[in-house]
Amino acid sequence: MAVEPISVLFVTSDPVLAAVYRLRLELDEYRIRWADPGSVLEQLKGDAPDLVYVDADSPGVDGNLLGSLRKLPGGTDAPLILITRRPEVSLRKNLPAWLEPFFVLSLAHPEGVAV
Repeated sequence: MAVEPISVLFVTSDPVLAAVYRLRLELDEYRIRWADPGSVLEQLKGDAPDLVYVDADSPGVDGNLLGSLRKLPGGTDAPLILITRRPEVSLRKNLPAWLEPFFVLSLAHPEGVAV
């Protein structure tokens, strides 16, 4: 019996970031959809993903959008992974507490680390 691939929705306005993650996740046999923050709510109405990655630094991504992702049918079941170029602490303090739980993947370099 074939196993259905995990469906991932990647929300970003950055096509390069979307392409990098799409390549990596497709190698692991995930089924990937990309959506701009301005159109993501329309795309989610038809087919709820198993996992949602959100580029928290994209224009239009805020607590309201993230909250709306949670309220759609199936949205509460999909884990939310926020990708940011800021330190995790900075992102968490700027989002409402009711949005928890979510995961943060911070691409920021720790203080004092030479790049």
